[in-house]
Formats: sequence, C-alpha cells, structure tokens
Amino acid sequence: MSFKIVPVPQPVSASSTSVPNVIGKLKVDAEKALQLAGLVLGNVTAEVSRVTPGKVIKQYPEQNFSAIIGSSVDLVFSKKE
Repeated sequence: MSFKIVPVPQPVSASSTSVPNVIGKLKVDAEKALQLAGLVLGNVTAEVSRVTPGKVIKQYPEQNFSAIIGSSVDLVFSKKE
C-alpha cells in the first residue's frame, strides 16, 4: 500500500467585516460608517422613542457581528409620537 500526499485547496469564503456600532448616529453618519466597513444600508424603519428624532436606536446585525462585505444592515430610527 502506498500513500500520496495531495494538497488540500483552501475553502472558498467571502471576505467579512465587523459591523460598526451606529446606535445614536444620524442617517447620513450611520450610512457613511456602514460604507467604510464595506456594508450597505438595508431596511429603514422608525419607532416612537424618547431619543432625539432621526437617530439610530436599533441595528441588525448588532455591532461587532461578522458580516460578509456588501451585506446590508437594517436600522431603526427614533421618531416623535
């Protein structure tokens, strides 16, 4: 019996990036931070909140999540009643 060494190719995987924390940012600043991380703005919704209107109060995925470059991040902004 003989054995032959065969190189194993590296698995193909998309590059990933860490999702930045955009909580408390205005839309233009949040979008800029996402772009710098290689991500895009996803669904945008608004919820009544005590936070200054127009600021991000929730994001998905959350900060530091490992996301594939080019994927989207959904944001929820604060709004008045």
